[in-house]
Amino acid sequence: MSIQQTGSVTPGHLMSWTTAGVAQDAGSSNSPNVNSLGLYGNGGTPFSITNRATPGAPSGIYSQLNAGVSQAAAYINVDTFGATALPLNFNINGSTVFSVTSTGPTFNAPVAVSSGGTGLSTTPADGQLLIGNGTGYTLGTLTAGANVSIVNAAGGITISAIPGGGILPVGSGGTGASSLIGFVYGNGSSAMTASATIPTSALSGTIPTSALSGTIPTSALSGTIPTSSLSGTIPSSQITGLGTMSAQNAANVAITGGSVSVSTLASATPLGVSSGGTGASTATSALANLGAAALAGSASQVFNVANAVSSSEAVALGQFPLTSSASNGSTTLPNGLVLKWGSSSTSSGSGSVTFATAFPNNCWVATLTINGASGPAIQYGLIDGSLSTTGFNVYSSPGSTLGFYWMAIGN
Repeated sequence: MSIQQTGSVTPGHLMSWTTAGVAQDAGSSNSPNVNSLGLYGNGGTPFSITNRATPGAPSGIYSQLNAGVSQAAAYINVDTFGATALPLNFNINGSTVFSVTSTGPTFNAPVAVSSGGTGLSTTPADGQLLIGNGTGYTLGTLTAGANVSIVNAAGGITISAIPGGGILPVGSGGTGASSLIGFVYGNGSSAMTASATIPTSALSGTIPTSALSGTIPTSALSGTIPTSSLSGTIPSSQITGLGTMSAQNAANVAITGGSVSVSTLASATPLGVSSGGTGASTATSALANLGAAALAGSASQVFNVANAVSSSEAVALGQFPLTSSASNGSTTLPNGLVLKWGSSSTSSGSGSVTFATAFPNNCWVATLTINGASGPAIQYGLIDGSLSTTGFNVYSSPGSTLGFYWMAIGN
């Protein structure tokens, strides 16, 4: 861009403008008359400095510092061509005070509080705030007081009060307990205690029955309530969950200081056989439940024990149980003695007997009774040393066939 100028300027002197396009001699740099330099750019950048060593039109990589003014604003530009943009540094006595780049200004020292700054150069941590200390600022976090919870996060602070932030003590009108399950009770001074049941150790004095409403389920009580802790009586309608006497432990149904009427017992459920009773309300049903039959005859008669299966004179049905038919069977006596019997035969002089069920412990002896024979003139039956809890072997005359009855005794 060429600028047409008029006027006269002495070489080596400074130049100033009286009007746009009219220049005048402003004197030398030592002249006291040179106290201002006027430039007219009409909104452009009339003042420009280029970082080139030689005059002429700039080219290649270079930067310019330009200054100008328009009707809207005055401005200073740093323009870089062909290279990374340079910062605009403001120096005092050779030291940079702050720099300006395209991303904003950077101060090389904290701005003092008196100049509107913080006086701090430390990056605050999560939740830290500027807190005045009388002369400046200190970075610090909030301190949680009683019943307050503070959680610091990046860019945020969460402050919670009771009940979400802690446990309200008894002295502040709370319970001092962190959970409420069932019942809450205290001892008059320390934190209250939450419990699913009411321990009897927490009871003192007496509980007037007039203070009870509804029913007290036994599941709500731990331990027992001594009668000394009760004044008056608790009607049965206010107690649930006790069940029946037959279902109680013997230690829990002892009756002291009172009585049970006959009418009460008569209407009670019969005590089961498994609990030591008969499970019946009549004699016939009781005998049937116990597996026994009624004795026939008078009190002066002597009763004999007969077949336990069919006789009505047996002391107890099943006292002598048969495990099989009468011809081949077994029975166990009350004293544990076991009798087994049956019939069999030999073939070609030998045979064996296997018990339908083995003796539980021992087989002490077995005997034979011959029942018919064929073959050689001499027949006999012998049991060798094979007698065991499961059976035995039998031998007869060689080549003979021998039928026999047998009986074995053991336990």
